[in-house]
Amino acid sequence: MSLLRPLLLSVALATLVILLGTTALSFSVARGLLADDLRAQGLENAARLALESPIWRGYLVAMVVLIAGAGLLWAGFVIAIVRWLKIRVLGEIAEKVRDMQRLPEASLALPSDVISPWSPDLAELAEVSAAVNETREKLKLTSAEQHAQIESLKAALNSDPLTRLVNRRYFMNALRAALAGTPLREDGDLPNDEPVALPPSFGHVLVCRQRDLAALNRHMPRDFTDQWLRTTAQRLTAILAGPDGNSFVLGRLNGSDFAVLMPGVDVPRAAAFAAAIRQVLRESRLPVGEGGLCRWALSLVRYGREDQVSDLLATLDHGLMQSENAGDESVAFGADTDAHVAAGEFAWKDTLSTALEENRYFLETAPVMATDGRKLPFRARLMLQPAAGSPPVPPELFIPAAVRLGLSASCDLQAVRLALDWLMIHPGAVCVRVSTPSLVQNDFLARLAIMLADRKDLATRLLLEIDAHAITTQYPRVASLCQSLVGYGVRIGVRRLAQQFTAVAQLHQLRLAYVRIGGGFVEQLANSPGGRQLMRSVLKTSSDLGIEVYADDVPDTRTRDLLSAMGIRVMQGAGVAEDSPELAAA
Repeated sequence: MSLLRPLLLSVALATLVILLGTTALSFSVARGLLADDLRAQGLENAARLALESPIWRGYLVAMVVLIAGAGLLWAGFVIAIVRWLKIRVLGEIAEKVRDMQRLPEASLALPSDVISPWSPDLAELAEVSAAVNETREKLKLTSAEQHAQIESLKAALNSDPLTRLVNRRYFMNALRAALAGTPLREDGDLPNDEPVALPPSFGHVLVCRQRDLAALNRHMPRDFTDQWLRTTAQRLTAILAGPDGNSFVLGRLNGSDFAVLMPGVDVPRAAAFAAAIRQVLRESRLPVGEGGLCRWALSLVRYGREDQVSDLLATLDHGLMQSENAGDESVAFGADTDAHVAAGEFAWKDTLSTALEENRYFLETAPVMATDGRKLPFRARLMLQPAAGSPPVPPELFIPAAVRLGLSASCDLQAVRLALDWLMIHPGAVCVRVSTPSLVQNDFLARLAIMLADRKDLATRLLLEIDAHAITTQYPRVASLCQSLVGYGVRIGVRRLAQQFTAVAQLHQLRLAYVRIGGGFVEQLANSPGGRQLMRSVLKTSSDLGIEVYADDVPDTRTRDLLSAMGIRVMQGAGVAEDSPELAAA
């Protein structure tokens, strides 16, 4: 409610009333004095005529009109001065105050008319101008501080405080935006419904997990581990800093998991980036435990807009389990893994435990022969029958989950028990694979010895096959396994030697029956003089130790003839590519 206008109008009305009252009083007094003066002179009739004369009434009307006109002029002046004050003075002050209100909402680069100090034309407003300018400067400083705090909070909301990479919230929003076909907003939130340019409809996601972060924190100061993680993040950022990696999103999902979102990248380029990242991670490994190095697990998955985030994360988790089971920082490709078999470790726990209790496992055996006609031990795979009538699940799908849940030793012992049962009704020998994580479990060797002690007559036809990676990373366990099985006549074989040639230096310390070499090494052997020389060295070392050498994955007749000429037997039947994730997991 405005107070100035009613106040001034009230003053004008009061003035008008006072003037009218004064004029009326003066007129009455003047008439009375004139009449008294005439009576004093004995002019009674003149006095009466003076009181009743129209001249006085005309004079009174003229005075009233004059005073009313003056009152109207005064009222008009009041209205004009109020309007002038409202438009010229109060309006200018209000505009400057509104400019100050916009300061916290505007950016720091404000227009010059808002930034410049206020210099009023009226000298009477100098004090008000000084107060407004002082308040504006304080608001500018407060606005700058608030802007800096907001930017800091945004950075903290979307980035990992240790590595300065994007955090899980930002990365998952970027993944959801990629699957939904919409770009991510700069603040890390999902976009609104406004039309925008669509990102590529496909891409890949790579997750790298540091498996020994807890052990690293136990063996060295926490600050050192934090610095190592920061350095690793910087090296990964450098790999993705090229033109091909401008659209990539590199983030840290939690303490031990790094992830890379590669939109619009096809399989060859994604595999190349994954190989480069794997090489950096292997080069940056730190010692942990008794002479070992910390280990990484890597999982690469292709996505499309029709995929669901939950299914994609389950496939990534399943790939990490496969890589963990392989044990050599290999990249597990999970693009072809179905969602119903990649449900994660918790979905497997009940299935695996129930299957162990109800003996739902069985062996799938296949004969194996060498190209020279010699019969080799049957190859056996442990299969899982989840429920009656359901299709069996191969080991490359459930063994990684068993490793993560600590059930790999139970599964391997189940495979040995079934192999001994098979030997009771079948002639020949059978070979069963043992996963590397089972060797680490303290009770595995003891339980295996008890099982073999009851069937010594069958144990001589049993072969256990371990991964070459176990020799380099778990040599004491492998040595104990070989030593404890000597008395039972069980023979030990080694697979994937081509992926871990450093194990050759320790073969003389182990009692082995054979080694298997395959994968890309054998496939390129015919065109690699260095590979042939290395193969001859391995063959000589193994022959001196009485260890037979077999070759898998022979691509053509030329390579087969070359291996036969070198004295290496080529396996046929039941062969699985040694470089494949299936073999690594099983």
